[in-house]
Amino acid sequence: MGFCNSFAGMAAMAIVTSSATTAKNVSLDLLPLEPLPAISPEAVCADWAAWVPPMSGPTVVMQVEAGHDVMMSDADALWLADPMKDFSLPGVVGSSIVASRGSFPGEVGHVWGATICMGFILFRTTASRVAMREFVTVMNALVLEEKDDQIAVNIAARDLGIVWNQEDSDMRYTESTGFGVGFIDSLSDDDNQPFTVTLLPHSAYTRICASTPVSNTTVVAHCISSKTPQSKADWMHRMDLWAVDEDTR
Repeated sequence: MGFCNSFAGMAAMAIVTSSATTAKNVSLDLLPLEPLPAISPEAVCADWAAWVPPMSGPTVVMQVEAGHDVMMSDADALWLADPMKDFSLPGVVGSSIVASRGSFPGEVGHVWGATICMGFILFRTTASRVAMREFVTVMNALVLEEKDDQIAVNIAARDLGIVWNQEDSDMRYTESTGFGVGFIDSLSDDDNQPFTVTLLPHSAYTRICASTPVSNTTVVAHCISSKTPQSKADWMHRMDLWAVDEDTR
């Protein structure tokens, strides 16, 4: 489910940021991915198995090994403002993973309140390259098993012992207006700092647009819809975010 959504709908590029850059001076490079296999009406999730992150060569694994940060954004996750300002906030800049919110897989979503969404996510090696390598190694094994990147990233976090701060951070899903924060102590770095995961507020990084309409405070609009090009074009049109000639819809 999450696997097909992320890759069938993702532009063929990954955004790689240098971990040496500062919060005020963030450089971005667009790296083309290898050509993806053609999509046909008969295609199933398993057809895309070789391309699920972090298996895709130019994306997570290779860039983590090189010490780079990698941001992945679905083609239908529309940037309406600059998310870098939120990545650079004092409480977020040290997080190894920063992501928008989802509810899938339900087995962890029901327990946590919200899940890590692979449709808009930053893997940051700045805090600890070793810890990130360990995380993506566990995630990699789950990707091969589950054939779904969103299942993999969330089950990896669960199996590595993530503890969400349910008291002092906002772990709600669509109602969230603040950041959700979790810690994986088993991946502590050399300075004994835990591997931190931050969930962005749904009020600004919107997935369920029926409950949180797109507004002038929306940073990224990633409205959930049926997994067809037409349905995705339709929601963008309803939100006045479709700027293509009507005949091409």
